[in-house]
Amino acid sequence: MVDRLDQFLQDSQKLVGLEAMDVPQGAEVADWLTIRRFCAALGDTNPLYKDPTSGVSTKYNSMIAPPTFVSAIRTPTSRAAYINKDYGLINLLTHSTMEWVDIIRVGDRLKNQLELVSANLGSFIDDRRCAKITSQATYWNSYGGLIGTASGTSSMLPFRPGEKMILERDIYQYSDEEIATIAEALESESPPRGKLLRYWDEVNIGDKLPAGTTSIF
Repeated sequence: MVDRLDQFLQDSQKLVGLEAMDVPQGAEVADWLTIRRFCAALGDTNPLYKDPTSGVSTKYNSMIAPPTFVSAIRTPTSRAAYINKDYGLINLLTHSTMEWVDIIRVGDRLKNQLELVSANLGSFIDDRRCAKITSQATYWNSYGGLIGTASGTSSMLPFRPGEKMILERDIYQYSDEEIATIAEALESESPPRGKLLRYWDEVNIGDKLPAGTTSIF
């Protein structure tokens, strides 16, 4: 196997500080249908995100999108120079964080910037050298207001089809008892709070979300 990791890092470091052009733009408008489809993919039934009439009667005066909707705008998953040539690498998203400072209302026009932050040699994965690529996304609404930020780290390592896999394992098979437990947990999930908003002084650091919660704000 020819290891082109050093060449990949050299090419990628030239892109640090620039717009990450390898990650396509996603949603540009938080329209009703796009929000509904995003929630359907998550299995999120919160009426704040699905029913325009529910949002209008809250302090938001509008239907809103779940916080994680920023990932539909653009994901912080740059792979630097990966798409420019065949380096014989595969990419794994190994870390991601998000922070929100404002809500997304239905109809908001969305803007973003994705910057390549760093391209360095990372720790070994299995017995293979690894490149660590970090990118940061910033999201704004049409008024220029900051919605939030997100960062992501991709690990790039040499791999060719037919070679040893990083992790060899069979597909997990659920037992009848495990399937019954999962079904029971789904049936016993707490209903969404909907119009009953929770404020910052009603929660404490370390409080746990109800089972099955996909997103809150």
